[in-house]
Amino acid sequence: MTGVDEVAYDGKVHVRGECCDRCLLSADRLVSGARARQLVADTRAVPGATFICHRSQVSDEPTAICRAWWDRFAAEDPLLRLVVAWDLVTFEEVR
Repeated sequence: MTGVDEVAYDGKVHVRGECCDRCLLSADRLVSGARARQLVADTRAVPGATFICHRSQVSDEPTAICRAWWDRFAAEDPLLRLVVAWDLVTFEEVR
């Protein structure tokens, strides 16, 4: 879990361009279903929190919001809706 400030740089909020193969929100996640549900619940309980793609944490890819997280929850998050309205979102190309 992180705040938007960790994925906001260069004047944009960065979102991964596509889902990775081990996404927390996929059937092929690296943790149990129960752990994934707890991580989602804990993150969503914090205003302004989001989930960083784990791939960007272990590679040289830029830090970015998990694409599946974005697709599922961005429309429900007031802060993320604002960055969309202000055209401050960029989707990172996956290397």
